[in-house]
Amino acid sequence: MKPNVLYSYYPAQWHRNLWREGFVAGNGRTGINVLGAVQHETVLLNRGDLWTGLKKTSLPDVSDALKQMRELRKKGQFLQADRAICDALVQKGYKASCSVPLPLGQLDIVREKGGIFENYLRSLDMDSGEICVRWKSEGNAFERRYFVDAADDRAYIGIRSSIEDSFILRLRTRDERDSQFPCPPYVAESAAVSAENGRVEYSARNDDGLYFGANLCLKTDGKISVSNAEIRVSGATDTLLCVGLYANRERPVQETIKLTKGYETLFARHKKAFKRQYRGTEINLYRGKSHANEELLLQAQKDGLSTELIEKMFRYGRYLFVSGTSAGALPFAQYGLWFGDYNAQWSQNVLNENLEMIYEQSFCGNLIDRLLPVFDYFESNLEEYREAAKKLFGCRGICIHAYSCPNMGGVAVNVPVITNWTGAAAWIAHFYVKYFEFTQDETFLVSRALPFLKEVCLFYLDFLYLNERGEIEIYPSVSPENSPKNFVGENAETLSHPMPSAINAAMDVALVREVFTQYLSLSARAGQTDENEKKMRQILNRLPAYRTEDGAFKEWCFDGFSENHNHRHFAHLYPLWPGDEIKEESEWFEACRRALERRTENGLHHQSGWSLTHLCNLYCRLHDGERAYECLKFLVKSDVLQNLMTVHNDWRGMGMSLHSDDIAPVQLDANLGFVCAVQEMLLHCEANRVEILPALPAALRKGRAKNLRLFQYTVSLEWDTEQKTLKISTDCPDLGAYDLRLPKQFSNVKIN
Repeated sequence: MKPNVLYSYYPAQWHRNLWREGFVAGNGRTGINVLGAVQHETVLLNRGDLWTGLKKTSLPDVSDALKQMRELRKKGQFLQADRAICDALVQKGYKASCSVPLPLGQLDIVREKGGIFENYLRSLDMDSGEICVRWKSEGNAFERRYFVDAADDRAYIGIRSSIEDSFILRLRTRDERDSQFPCPPYVAESAAVSAENGRVEYSARNDDGLYFGANLCLKTDGKISVSNAEIRVSGATDTLLCVGLYANRERPVQETIKLTKGYETLFARHKKAFKRQYRGTEINLYRGKSHANEELLLQAQKDGLSTELIEKMFRYGRYLFVSGTSAGALPFAQYGLWFGDYNAQWSQNVLNENLEMIYEQSFCGNLIDRLLPVFDYFESNLEEYREAAKKLFGCRGICIHAYSCPNMGGVAVNVPVITNWTGAAAWIAHFYVKYFEFTQDETFLVSRALPFLKEVCLFYLDFLYLNERGEIEIYPSVSPENSPKNFVGENAETLSHPMPSAINAAMDVALVREVFTQYLSLSARAGQTDENEKKMRQILNRLPAYRTEDGAFKEWCFDGFSENHNHRHFAHLYPLWPGDEIKEESEWFEACRRALERRTENGLHHQSGWSLTHLCNLYCRLHDGERAYECLKFLVKSDVLQNLMTVHNDWRGMGMSLHSDDIAPVQLDANLGFVCAVQEMLLHCEANRVEILPALPAALRKGRAKNLRLFQYTVSLEWDTEQKTLKISTDCPDLGAYDLRLPKQFSNVKIN
């Protein structure tokens, strides 16, 4: 067994949702999910650009409702004000909903002889993107190998056996018995399959009337026969399948794929290109015998989180990321390319935590090119974002709704906790700025970053106002997705949002300060002036001050709200992470630590998978490696499936994360948050400061990190806490130009 390979002694296990535990591969556009059965194999087929169910009407002008809200706020009638904008939209007949990813279909490979097997092993090589399923039966060897090729955007499957074997190939709609939701009627009723010698074609129509489907071609040393739109292969020892997928076409695509090369030749070409996507970044924490997923997860339950599993989870998160998005594709979604439900829950691009958690790791992880689809995605909707700013709040600039999907820039989920949150655009602006900091791409700065930041600043210039005491106030101001404790009843449900529309959320204060400061600084760098510069500087000098309650950093910069610590979000600590405003020397540093203590003092049963990784990243910024390590341990024990995919919450009710009787959605943001957290343990860089091993837990007593990104350079680390040695290698010409902070536990430090 190899350290860069995931192994499982079982196929997917989760009954009636087998897709949740499949092994997956993709090229950013096309994805396959392999369930790994011996006799009746299922391969899910998906396209990242295939979405369904989008509903939107023209956004009415309800900006007068904001005035009504603020009048009610003056009277302290927060509950009445909370729904003002949402109700105004409903009263004017506005209806909209996000689309969801639509499973394209599946390939069935049904062996005519099966059931008796031994030495079963399922594997995923994270350096090449190849999935293998191997077993023996009566002393004979069988294997299936799968990968998705970026070169021609097709999936290839090699089927081999040491004796002649027979099987049936079938393309069809996704099996709704393995989905929590039924197949939409417009898909089921339009689905069509045809087969002829060596070819199978499958197509169906989406709710917009456009077609999607798959074409399968094969070559084999066995015999081929066709019956009932299926192909039967008999007497075969070597078969190659090629599956091409398409979506959003005016008519079905009929394609004959000529297979002139064998599996090994095709895979060799793919493997070389696939590994380059990692940019050479990796970590090595474990030396020894490799173990299967089941062994590693069992060890985590019994003895704690091993360095082997930390390394595997790190590699796996990066593997999912490079497989799940690419240049010209859509941003990486919550389920990647590997969803199996017809209406997968919370599958949109959620912008009050989840998309940002997915992408924060891309900077030090040397994968920042994957941010370009994010910028393309948001810039394609600028006109609708401007319309939302004007018609919802009477403001210039842009306002981005927290629930986002392709071709939707308006209000998709009309509830106060979402509609009244205005921070999404500023949080996305954070990525524009960091992208420039890490690339020093002056063209990007002038043509993309500064124009986007200006739109955000224009919105806040109009949205911020002076209250009756002449103070700058932000209202409505939602701290995702919390409500002040004095508005939370004793019987409030875990996921409820009784009164989120508060005043001066600390996150909003931090976002305004960050985007104004960065816009002014970068404009000056580019030699640009802005007519609003004076007003922005005045606002910066008068923003509400952060506050504390019981020594803890307060979620709202307003005395009328008390802290609700029984919550999964940590939005108020944005200036600590992912922002860089609060540092070790800050007066608020220890208050942030106290806030985390208060949020977790009653246990972890309010947390989710992604919030445990968020918590881990916060502890890294507090230089508390031990508590950061514990967060990853709790995540693995509560919210990780057999294939190492993460879920939103613990379905078993063990108490280390949220428990709900009916949901435990796959959410890969925690997989990517895990990657970010490990990187934060090893390296943090911002402005002129570089911190090496700032939050190294005792469990990582020795290891190597290769080619982490240090702005436009790379840095590699090798450490041994027992020998007290630390080696730093970098292509940065002058590391001494930075405020370089090294851990004190190493007496022998070499930099080259």
